[in-house]
Amino acid sequence: MWAIAPTGSKAQTYLLFNKARPDLVLCAPDGGDTPPALTTATGKEAGFQLVHVTYGYGLRIPPELTFDQSENWIVTDLNATDRLGYWNSTAAWRDTGCTLRFEIYDPTDYTFLTGRAYLNAENCIDGFTPEQLQDVRDFVEGGDINLESEVEYICENELRYDTRLTYTDGHVYAILSALPHYIPRKNVQMGLYVDNEGTLAWKEFDPKDNRFYFQLHDRQVLQNDEGEDSVVAGLYNLGADVYVANDIEYDEEVTTTEQYSEADNRFHLRLMEETTWPGTSEIIRPYVPAAFYIEHEKEYTWSYGGKELITFCVSLHEGGVDYYTQGTATATSSKFNNNSNIFRFKDLGTPETVGIHSVTAPTSQAGADRIYDLSGRRLQTEPTHGVYIKNGRTVVK
Repeated sequence: MWAIAPTGSKAQTYLLFNKARPDLVLCAPDGGDTPPALTTATGKEAGFQLVHVTYGYGLRIPPELTFDQSENWIVTDLNATDRLGYWNSTAAWRDTGCTLRFEIYDPTDYTFLTGRAYLNAENCIDGFTPEQLQDVRDFVEGGDINLESEVEYICENELRYDTRLTYTDGHVYAILSALPHYIPRKNVQMGLYVDNEGTLAWKEFDPKDNRFYFQLHDRQVLQNDEGEDSVVAGLYNLGADVYVANDIEYDEEVTTTEQYSEADNRFHLRLMEETTWPGTSEIIRPYVPAAFYIEHEKEYTWSYGGKELITFCVSLHEGGVDYYTQGTATATSSKFNNNSNIFRFKDLGTPETVGIHSVTAPTSQAGADRIYDLSGRRLQTEPTHGVYIKNGRTVVK
C-alpha cells in the first residue's frame, strides 16, 4: 500500500511512501540510471513527475535530474523481470510496461488470495467440488483476515492433494483465465469465445452466450517415456460451430476453422504446475490449482531466417498483462509469471443443462438447418427418430 505526497516544488513532483516502511521513500535518483529503490527519507529528495502514459500514468524523472536532459526517463518493467528500471525512449510513452494505475486500497480485495484461487477452480477439470471447498468458502466469506493462514493450510496441505474433478465426455466447458491478476478483482472470470469475425477472443464470461461454450473433441491422454500424462483435444465451439485452429503464429491472432482435422487441429492441454527457470531458482509460475496451458508445437521461422521448434501457448492480453478487459487471443512462446496463458476448464454440464437449445448464436455465425445430438455433436443428416436439436430448437420424433 502506497501514499503519494507532493514535494511542494514548482515542478509538481511527487514522492511515494510505502506503509510497510514509513521511514523510507521512493524518489527520483540523480542521473537517471539507478533503478528505483526505497531510501531513507530526509525531506530533501527529488520527486517523480506524474505523466500520462497510454491509459494510465507514468513516473518520470524530471529532465533536469538526468545526465542527458532527456524527457524520456520513465519507470518501466525492464522486459517483465522482477525489478523496475528506466526506459529512455519516446516509445516509453506508448508502452504498457510504463503504465501505472492508482486505486484506493481495500484490504478485502487483497486477502485470502490463495483461498480465492481455489474457489475460482470450483467445478473445473482438476479442480474441486463445492462440497470440497465449503470450509475455504466459510473462512473467506467470514472475512476475518486473521484466519488467512488457516485457509492457506487447508489449500496447501489438504485440498492440494485431495481428489480432483475429472473430465466428462460430452460435457460443455467454459475456458476461463486462471491468471492471478483477476483474483483481487472480485474473482472476475475472463473467458475465451469466438467473435463475430470467427476469431478466438476473450472478455468477461457470459453464461448466456453460447460462443463461450466449448467441447473437447477426440480427446486423448498421452504418456511420455517418463510416465507423465498430457491431454490432446480439438477445441470445438458450439455457438459458432467451428474449431480453434492450431496453425498459430508467434504474437498473431488465433483463428478458427470449420474443417476439422485430427492430425492438424488438436492442442496439448498441459496441466500447469510450479517449476523453476532452468539453471536458476526463479519460480516461473506459482502453483495455481486446475490451470492448464493450451499448447501447440510447430517449427517456426524467425524474421532473421532461423528455424526453431517452438511451443506456442494461447494467451490473453497479447501475452503480458495490461489494462485491457477484452481482445483477441494471441500466441506466445513464453511462460513467465506475467504471461496470461493459463486457463481453467469449467464444467457447465450437458448441452441440455446449459440450455444450448434455447441460447441463440450470433446471426453472422448461425446457419440454416444445423442439427446436433444431445451431446452437442453436429449431425450431417437429420435423424428419422429420437431427440435432437435443430436450428436451436429441440425436436422429438
